[in-house]
Amino acid sequence: MVQDIRRVTLNTDELVQALNAYRTVAGNFLPAGAIDGFDVIDASSINVTLIPKGSTDKKQVVVTDSLLVPVMIRFCIENNIMLPKQGQKSALVAQGGISLCITLDVETYMLGDMDVLGVANHIVDA
Repeated sequence: MVQDIRRVTLNTDELVQALNAYRTVAGNFLPAGAIDGFDVIDASSINVTLIPKGSTDKKQVVVTDSLLVPVMIRFCIENNIMLPKQGQKSALVAQGGISLCITLDVETYMLGDMDVLGVANHIVDA
């Protein structure tokens, strides 16, 4: 089975930009305040540090991969980074960057309803 695997990796500044952009479409995503940074918790979550408006106390909010995926998809849309709709998407957290991983089962994609190029009739079993 052929698979196409893509990874879009954001550095620290890009991730902060992505978190702020996602806040504009998902109101309760993060509390109000400036994002001061983030720390990696594990391979699927980060701890975002916020400074609420009118306060000097910092607040910690855990953001897991189930929220990181839509954050990164939104970033890609806003920055004209093309993503396949059919692909299985997941987030991978590592020091120095957060990655959106997209896995596309090419065989299923080509033989399904999305055969816009008409290549399904030209696939030969070996």
